[in-house]
Amino acid sequence: MLKKRGEDDVLHEPGVRRYRALFISDLHLGTKACQAEAFLDFLRCHDASQFYLIGDIVDFWRIKRGIYWPQSHNDVLQKLLRKVRKGTDMVFIPGNHDEAMRDYCGMNFGGIAIERNTIHVGVDGRRYLIMHGDEFDVVVRYAKWLALFGDWSYTLALWANTHFNVVRRWFGMPYWSLSAYLKQKVKRAVNYIGEFETALAQEARRHGAQGVICGHIHHAAMRQVGDVIYINTGDWVESCTAVAETEEGIFEIIRWTHPHPGMSMPEPLVEELEAGRLMRVLVATDAWHPQVNGVVRTYERLALEAPALGFEISFLAPPLFRTLPCPTYPEIRLALAGPRAIASHIERMRPDFIHIATEGPIGLMTRRYCRKTRWPFTTSYHTRFPEYVAARLPLPERWFYGLQRRFHNGSAGTFVATPSVAADLAARGFERLMPWSRGVDTELFRPRKVRLFGDDPVFLYVGRIAVEKNIKAFLDLDLPGRKVLVGGGPQAEELKRLYPDALFAGPREGEALAEAYASADVFVFPSLTDTFGLVMLEALACGVPVAAFPVSGPKDVLTDPKAGALGSDLKEAVLAALDLDPGAARAHALRYSWENSARQFIENMMEAHNLGLPKRRARFRRWRGKRGEPKKTARLGGNRAVSFSCVSLGDALGEFASPLKWLAT
Repeated sequence: MLKKRGEDDVLHEPGVRRYRALFISDLHLGTKACQAEAFLDFLRCHDASQFYLIGDIVDFWRIKRGIYWPQSHNDVLQKLLRKVRKGTDMVFIPGNHDEAMRDYCGMNFGGIAIERNTIHVGVDGRRYLIMHGDEFDVVVRYAKWLALFGDWSYTLALWANTHFNVVRRWFGMPYWSLSAYLKQKVKRAVNYIGEFETALAQEARRHGAQGVICGHIHHAAMRQVGDVIYINTGDWVESCTAVAETEEGIFEIIRWTHPHPGMSMPEPLVEELEAGRLMRVLVATDAWHPQVNGVVRTYERLALEAPALGFEISFLAPPLFRTLPCPTYPEIRLALAGPRAIASHIERMRPDFIHIATEGPIGLMTRRYCRKTRWPFTTSYHTRFPEYVAARLPLPERWFYGLQRRFHNGSAGTFVATPSVAADLAARGFERLMPWSRGVDTELFRPRKVRLFGDDPVFLYVGRIAVEKNIKAFLDLDLPGRKVLVGGGPQAEELKRLYPDALFAGPREGEALAEAYASADVFVFPSLTDTFGLVMLEALACGVPVAAFPVSGPKDVLTDPKAGALGSDLKEAVLAALDLDPGAARAHALRYSWENSARQFIENMMEAHNLGLPKRRARFRRWRGKRGEPKKTARLGGNRAVSFSCVSLGDALGEFASPLKWLAT
C-alpha cells in the first residue's frame, strides 16, 4: 500500500515513531547545502528496524574541491553508527557522489553492509529493488563532465537563492525558490531524455521485483509505472524527505519541513526546507464524486500529473460538508459551506495556491475568503450556466452572464478551454482570460476489436443525460443503425419512455467506458453549450470519428476534417462521419496530452499569482467628516457627493517597482 503523508501529519511528539523500515538518500554530507540539523531532528523522532542509505550520503565530489565538515555532519554519522550498535540493520548503497565506496561492495564496516543494490521484501511479500539510480541518468553515465558542471551550477543556485529573495522582500514579494525552480527544470530534462523512471521499472522487472526504491534525482515520488511501483526517497538538500514502511506494510513519504520545537534554526535553512517540498494547490470545486463528468475527470487527471511538475493537488469538495440535492438535478449535491467552515479548511490545508473550479457554494465561499484576505486565486470557466438555467427557467441569459462575469473578474486569472469560448467571454466583458486545454489518456482510450452493441452501425453518445445537452436532437435523427447512450442524468427516464428503440447503457467508467467507445462507428455530440467536450477526445482516441454542430467546443477540437464532421444539419454530419478513417481520428487525438495540459495549468497559475488580484471597482460613497466639520466633497452636476482620496503608498511603490517585474517570476 502507498500513502503520502504531508508535513502537517508529522507529529513532533515526545516519543519516537517506529517503522518497519526507513529509506534515506542524498544527504550530501560535506556540503554547505546539507540539512544535517534537520536530519538529526528527524532521527530523534523516527526509528526503524531496518535502515537503507540509498546513495550520495557523503559528497566526495565536493570534498575533493575543499573540505567542509562541521560538527553536525559528524553527529549524523555518529547517530547512524549508534543505531547500528543498538541492533538496527543498516545497508549502505553508494551513489555517484560517493562512488568511491563502490570498491567496497560486499564488505561490512562498523556493522553497516555496503551493497551495489539489494532487495527489500515488504510485509505483503512484494520484492523492492533498492538502488541509487544514477546508472540510468544519461548525463552521469555518459557525460560526467556535464554532471560535474551541473553540480557546480546547482550549488551556485543555492547560494544565489538567499540573496535573490532578500531583494524580493525589499519589494514586499513572497518567498520563491530560485534553486528549486532551476533544479526542477534540469532534473525533468534529464528524466525525460533518459526515461529515468521507465528504465528503473525495467531494471526492477529484470531482478524479478515488483517495485523499485531509489534516489538520485532529488524529487520524492510514489507512482505506478506499468506493473512496477516506483518510489523515490527525495533528498536532504532541499526537500528533506524520506520514505518509510509501517509495520502494516504501508509506504509513506515523510516531508520533514518543520524544526523540532525548541530547536533553533537560522532563517535561510527554514526557507530551503520549505522550498524543497511540493508546492500545494488547493482546488475548490462543487463538482466531485459521485458525479461523472468532464470537470471531475479533468481535475482527477490534473492531480495525477501535478507531482511530476513539483506540485500536489488537494480538493475542497462537497464530501467535506453536509449537502443538499440540487433542485431539478438531484444527482448534484450542493454543499452547505459557510465562511467559517471554508476558512477553517483552507487554513488547515495551508495551500500555496488556490484555484476555484466552479461557481457553486464552495466556489463562492472560497472566493469570498480569498477576496477578504487578498489572496490571489484563479478560476476556471467550465460551464455555460446561463444557457443551462435558461433551458429550465424563463429568465434572461444576460442576468446570469453578469453574475458569472462578476465572479470571474474578481480573480487573478480565468482559465478557458478553447479560443472560441475565450472570444465569446471577452466580448461579454470577461477579463484576464488564459488558455487551458485538455488531454486524453491514449493508453486507456484506444482502438479495440470489440462490438458490445452489435454489428450494425452504432451511433454513440456519452455524457450527462440532461436537457442542456440537447440529446433530443440526436435521438430524433433517422439513422441507419443503433443509437446508444452511455451516462445518467435527470432526463434519462423521460428519454427512455420517448425513445424506446434507443439503448440506454447507463454510466460507465474505466475499461468499460473505453470498450463502449471502441464499439461505436460514430460519436455524436449534439450539445450547443459545452465549453470543450472531453468525451470527443476520448472517442477520437478510440478511433471513432465525431459528428457535431459547428459551435464552441466542437469547432475548436475538430480542427482536422478527417477526424470529424461539423454541420448545422446534424444528420448530414453523422452520415459524413460514418465514412471517415478511424486512423485519422486516433492520430488527431494523439496531439492532446495530459502532461501538457497540467503544465499549462501550472504556468497559468504561476503567472496569475504574480499578477495578483485586480483592484476593487471604485464605488462612490458620501464622505462623512467628524462631527462639526464640513463635508469635503465635489459635486458632479447634481447632488451626488464624490469623495477625494490619495493614491496609497502601496500603489505608489507598486508603480515604482513595475520595471522590476522580473523579480516576481
